[in-house]
Amino acid sequence: MPKPFRLALVGAGMVTQSSHLPAALASDKVQVVALVEPMRQRAEELARWYGIAPVIVPQVQDVLGAIDGAVIATPNDTHMRIALTCLQAGVATLIEKPLASTYAEGEAIVRAGQASGTVVAVGYMVRFRENILLLDDLLKAGYFGTVRRFAHQAGTIGGWTPMSSYNLSRKATGGGVLVVTGTHIRPRLHHAKASLFTLKLPSYPGDLSSKRTEVLSRLPTRTRQTTSFFAPIHMHRSST
Repeated sequence: MPKPFRLALVGAGMVTQSSHLPAALASDKVQVVALVEPMRQRAEELARWYGIAPVIVPQVQDVLGAIDGAVIATPNDTHMRIALTCLQAGVATLIEKPLASTYAEGEAIVRAGQASGTVVAVGYMVRFRENILLLDDLLKAGYFGTVRRFAHQAGTIGGWTPMSSYNLSRKATGGGVLVVTGTHIRPRLHHAKASLFTLKLPSYPGDLSSKRTEVLSRLPTRTRQTTSFFAPIHMHRSST
């Protein structure tokens, strides 16, 4: 029987708790051997909640020789540093979206993966949801006829509230609301063959104090006309 894939989860926050850890535990091909978290109590509580006994360390360097892969689920501005450490050690890496907080950092991650011949991926999982795949099939089949307008709305009151509150910092997110939430829109528009992605930002001050951001994408059709997808994203700050 093949040995399980030894996985380290870097960051013990909300997305690890609600998504990455339960997904890893659901596979008999994966063994969660390490939780990497500087706040040890948080990692201990997470391990206790799921009934597992991984090694708990403050930095990924402490387990590089004992893992096959790592999931980086930390604030955006920490992605590059952690990813380079993993990739240079030949550790396959899945990075929570976005890949990095700047274009240059993203390029550095890609180059590190290529140089080491190591798999590196970014967690845009929304494109694999059943409703998105169904929409793709319906568009390809021409079910809607000629699509001229498409409205998409996402967000909840209070929104996604990471334990670190990094999403309230423009520096930590690398751009604010569009990077935190808006980047999920682009993969969805991919199914409609979007070629031009234009951003319209009314009263956007550069952080999450703005309650609304609009994303407008222009898509080519079989004729010379243009189909427009209008995607308003409503973001609300928690009162706490």
